[in-house]
Amino acid sequence: MSLDAVMSLVNSLPPLPASVLRVQEVCRRDDADVEDIVDALKCDPVLTAYLLKAANSALYGFRGEVKSVSRAVMMFGAGMVRGFAVALTVRKYFEMDMTPYGIGNEAFVDLAALQRDLATSWYGRVDPGSLAVVSPAAFMMDLGKIVLAKAVDRTGRRDEFLAAVRAGDDVAGVELEFAGIDSHALTATIFDRWNFEAEITEIIRHAGAPHLAPLNLRRPALALLVIGLCVSVKGVCEPEALTRARAVLSAHGFAAAPFEAALDRLSEQAIGSPS
Repeated sequence: MSLDAVMSLVNSLPPLPASVLRVQEVCRRDDADVEDIVDALKCDPVLTAYLLKAANSALYGFRGEVKSVSRAVMMFGAGMVRGFAVALTVRKYFEMDMTPYGIGNEAFVDLAALQRDLATSWYGRVDPGSLAVVSPAAFMMDLGKIVLAKAVDRTGRRDEFLAAVRAGDDVAGVELEFAGIDSHALTATIFDRWNFEAEITEIIRHAGAPHLAPLNLRRPALALLVIGLCVSVKGVCEPEALTRARAVLSAHGFAAAPFEAALDRLSEQAIGSPS
């Protein structure tokens, strides 16, 4: 599998549907209120249904049944609504099959919810002002894996790729070996194609190497690195991964208490390993 083969899949992506573009446009407006977003969602009943389903999922921890789109939008926020729109579009175009990573489709979707929750419960206490960017970025950062899984399947190297993923902890290294690009960089490439918001795109692009991110985005990129260590296709709160995450936090001056409190919450939500 070559990088050219992977990029041909990306280049085959059509533009975002008009309904999703409308949702993106409204959600990015500083003056947009809940009703503006709800009005935009009305043109995409599939996205609306998906948003309500997610709002009632135990993984998001909302209290009581969420029956209205307005309440779902208030709970998730504009950034996450945009995240749902893009994630649903990627899954639609590539008929998601995550078995090359040794994980089921529903478990993969659940991981995105857990990544988002860790961003909210941990980084929301560290830097509340950046949460509107970090939360949707955490939710979407692994979308490139959907494309890589499709590319792996087309080459007939599914078993070889899966064995390599299972053999070690460096999934990004396996992706680079097989495809010449890791899934975070691929997610950012897809977002470039769709003219997605630069801040979100750049912190995802640098989630594996935060020191290369623009200075103002390094701490959010570090947050994604830590979140990706704690919640990945390899497992949730795996001991070795947590050791690495804590080392990153310590090296960059993050307080330990908010992170440990968020881990306790995450452990309560995650049911076993995603694999």
